[in-house]
Amino acid sequence: MNRFLTLLLLLVCTFQLSAQAPELIKFQAIARDADNNAITSAIDVRLTVLKGSANGTVVYVDEQTVTPNSRGLFAMNLGAGPASGNFTNIGWSTDDHFLLAEIRQAIGQPYEALGAAQPILSVPYALYGEDDDADPQNEIQTLSLSRAGNIMLSRGGGSIDLNLPTSRIISVPAGALDYNSNSTIITNTGTGLVWENSFSNSASIFLAKPADYSGGDVTFKLSFLISTNNSGNVDFFIRPRSYNNGSTFGDAGSVAGTAVSVTPTTGFGRIYEQEITIPANRLAGDWWLISIQRNSNTTNALTNDVNVLGTSLEFGVR
Repeated sequence: MNRFLTLLLLLVCTFQLSAQAPELIKFQAIARDADNNAITSAIDVRLTVLKGSANGTVVYVDEQTVTPNSRGLFAMNLGAGPASGNFTNIGWSTDDHFLLAEIRQAIGQPYEALGAAQPILSVPYALYGEDDDADPQNEIQTLSLSRAGNIMLSRGGGSIDLNLPTSRIISVPAGALDYNSNSTIITNTGTGLVWENSFSNSASIFLAKPADYSGGDVTFKLSFLISTNNSGNVDFFIRPRSYNNGSTFGDAGSVAGTAVSVTPTTGFGRIYEQEITIPANRLAGDWWLISIQRNSNTTNALTNDVNVLGTSLEFGVR
């Protein structure tokens, strides 16, 4: 008696030869005789697809002649041989299906079943990925990435949130600010810039527009340290401007924020922060120049020097 020691239902061929996937299921097995010797001569193989159960309705029968190798291993494609039934019309999505495998070694001999029909597992159901219309293009989807960090598929294919950052901060320490070192209004102590209560001098930031800048408003922040027995307001303002190659250099109007209220302190002092919003239209060029000045005319201005520690620019990214 002939027998299969190994019966494997392998993969669905999902690669595309044209606009549609080939409707074939790869089948492999090893044929051995009753004495456990490999069968290497040609054999007929009949594969039957049953609907509903192992004893269900026959929906497709495929018969092929194959020649095993020296180990008895052979392979065939279910759906490629002379068949009874329509492979395309098998309702993979609506019913369970089972596969009955049979062999014979000579024409005229009866087929021998290789055991009971086995359930066809999920692999072949990739064939159900094709839809029923005649348009091979309507499954094509467009992949896009939004500024919010979502990968999206067109045609209702869903989306994935990458949780990408929506903003970025560039920090500029006080020592990196450009200023007139001959002035006595601003002096570098090594731990910051000591700034008198005067707008007669300025420091500045000059940088290329960040490549990932989204084009919205930019938040400028300045932090300073002060130790004083007095109270009052400390107020800085900025003059943001931007340039392209060949632009004419010029002055710009000031942009202000809310003055910082300082209270008396002892010891090493307190750190304060002032925030100013820069309108997007002031930073449209390829290069940014931001001049910083102290407003000595602010209401209830504190006359003490302050130690500017650093600045930062926060902006949305695309």
